[in-house]
Amino acid sequence: MLIAKFADHLPLYRQEKIFERAGFAIARSTLAQWVGVCGVQLMPLVAALKVELFTQPVLHADETPVAMLKPGSGKTHRAYLWGYTSTTFAPLPAVIYDFTESRAGVHARDFLGDWRGTLVTDDYSGYKALYAEGVTEAGCMAHARRKFHELFASGKSLIAEEALRHFGALYAVETELAALDTQQRLRAWYVVGGTKGCNMPVSARATARARSRPLQRSPAVTGSARGFGPRGISMTTALVRISA
Repeated sequence: MLIAKFADHLPLYRQEKIFERAGFAIARSTLAQWVGVCGVQLMPLVAALKVELFTQPVLHADETPVAMLKPGSGKTHRAYLWGYTSTTFAPLPAVIYDFTESRAGVHARDFLGDWRGTLVTDDYSGYKALYAEGVTEAGCMAHARRKFHELFASGKSLIAEEALRHFGALYAVETELAALDTQQRLRAWYVVGGTKGCNMPVSARATARARSRPLQRSPAVTGSARGFGPRGISMTTALVRISA
């Protein structure tokens, strides 16, 4: 029932009809009660997953609107489902969703509590208070690229086209380095970060040098992306400054 509702997007009123066709008269109110009971039973698992999530030095966060029915009115209002996830390279891939009735930044602060790591977001202002309290900000490169793509699609901007070329070069490097271990990715990232203007291809050279080059920090790795390698932030989500 839970899989049908949350993974297959079958609301309870449809499941009620499905059960009815199979010869089982199960009221929608009963199904709703079962959902609530299952949610309570799963809370210890959620709590354990949250403890594990907060051991990670880097998390991703995003929020998406969902329609919430107002009881008795027959109308809906906009609520939000916040997602918090570990990185691609975390030992335990984990995602926790937090439902709230608004998009206020206090919800993110309440959820993360005393956690103080690097948070990858889309620059929504609701997260800014967290950065003032000690959380390290890392912007999402995919969101940054989207603005350049929109500019290029609407007006064939040459500047936007050049920016998209740089983004593509970083994506190509990331693809080649994905199979390396943490230290090799770190070394390769410093090689790429020290390449002026990101004039690729450097990924093959970076991969080869990553396996043998002593660990050094490149001055081009700046701002919110510093510490990228050991923390495991993906190039597709960590916004970095490309040295000119």
